[in-house]
Amino acid sequence: MSIERRRFARLYVGVEGVYQQILHEGKTACPEQKALVQNISPVGVRFIACEKLPHESRLNFKLKIAQLPHPIVTQGKVVWQKQFSESFFDTGFEFIDLSDALQQDISNVIRQSIGIVEELREFIRCNLNTAVELTLLSEDQATAPMKFSAVSIDICPSGMKITTNMAMQKHQLVAISFTLPETNAAIRAKGFVSWSKKKNEHLIEAGIEFTEISELDTYQINDFVKQTLGIYW
Repeated sequence: MSIERRRFARLYVGVEGVYQQILHEGKTACPEQKALVQNISPVGVRFIACEKLPHESRLNFKLKIAQLPHPIVTQGKVVWQKQFSESFFDTGFEFIDLSDALQQDISNVIRQSIGIVEELREFIRCNLNTAVELTLLSEDQATAPMKFSAVSIDICPSGMKITTNMAMQKHQLVAISFTLPETNAAIRAKGFVSWSKKKNEHLIEAGIEFTEISELDTYQINDFVKQTLGIYW
């Protein structure tokens, strides 16, 4: 990511958005496609799509975040995309017609949210988009463990939120492994599914609570969160 883009703070929102590709002569693709919006800044959003989108393809995009009185309805372009698995595409989307007033509203929401984040959670979470390998564990040793891939949404030292196309039951025991960006720190932990819900017909969201994780890995996650948010305590 360029220095130019990093100058804008981003806010994790974790909401569903809707987009349509703009084809030739202003025509739009049909039907609308749903996307899981990870974070937002005054200049764009990061979302997970279930399809590959051409670089710089134009989209109509709509989303609603609770802190704003009106939905965001805008046009923009795909500036990058990274495939996590056969089903998930991490996508960077840049606004091209967002009004100055709405950009200022988004900036205000981000500043207010960062200012109160320490009051909201025992463990502060930050956005994390990385590939995650999960293994469903069973107390029955005769049953072979099931392995599958997911994409992380956010993380804190006590757990993480993921999205996947594999259904998981509450209290399911799991082993999990992933790599923290930039530091390339390999994290391994065991835990359980604290909650799970269907986001749309393709995606499942779930919370994983860590029960077995090394002190070093906890420290590395904590340090990653602090550096990402620019908050030290």
